[in-house]
Amino acid sequence: MKQLNKLISLAPVRSLRLLWAAGIAALLFGSSCKKFLTIPLPVNTIAGSDAYVSDQSTSGVLDYIYSLLMSYNGGSFSNNAGVGYNSGLYTDELQNINVNSIQFRAFYSNVITGDQGGAWWVNLYKVIGIANTTIGAMQSSGLPNRNQWLGEALFDRALSYFYLVNLYGDVPLALTSDYLTNNQLSPHAESDGIQSDRSRSETGPGAAGRRLPGLQRENDHRQGPPQPCGGYCAAGPG
Repeated sequence: MKQLNKLISLAPVRSLRLLWAAGIAALLFGSSCKKFLTIPLPVNTIAGSDAYVSDQSTSGVLDYIYSLLMSYNGGSFSNNAGVGYNSGLYTDELQNINVNSIQFRAFYSNVITGDQGGAWWVNLYKVIGIANTTIGAMQSSGLPNRNQWLGEALFDRALSYFYLVNLYGDVPLALTSDYLTNNQLSPHAESDGIQSDRSRSETGPGAAGRRLPGLQRENDHRQGPPQPCGGYCAAGPG
């Protein structure tokens, strides 16, 4: 009986201790989770609108687009992995000298399957996504070279759709960076929309009347679309 009374008298104390322990655990783990969720980005990473705060950072975004297109791993214009070489095999303009390559044999023999050429789809739509974000950011930007970056982004988007339509036929025409809107799109890219981007990339507001001076950067001639690209893009898809 004495033992039972002792246990009963200790019950409130144990409950209080449990409450204290639970409270301390909540404080520790709660603050730890908050700190974990608010860890800043790495020092070499720029996210969202911060990528367009200066001409230098915006130039870096456009340079990244060109590096994507020329990347050996899936780049649409890179060496023998790109559109040019493989379409040359497909149309018999080139001769396949690498008989051990399954993809090259498929293009050269006109027996392409669904798993060949898919990397270009992914690569070009990634470019379009970045271009759309850049176009949206430049619409309200006050950067000194705003028209330059807007023109390059419009050109990159038009060029990407030019190749997508020629490679795959009708494709979804994504003109915004809103993924919810883009997920509802159906294949209906039209040459008029592509031509509109190409025209806007060359003709802009102001006395100069151009977004891209000769479709080439004034401040760095090593990057950006060269002057003849405007004429090539003017030919349109098909």
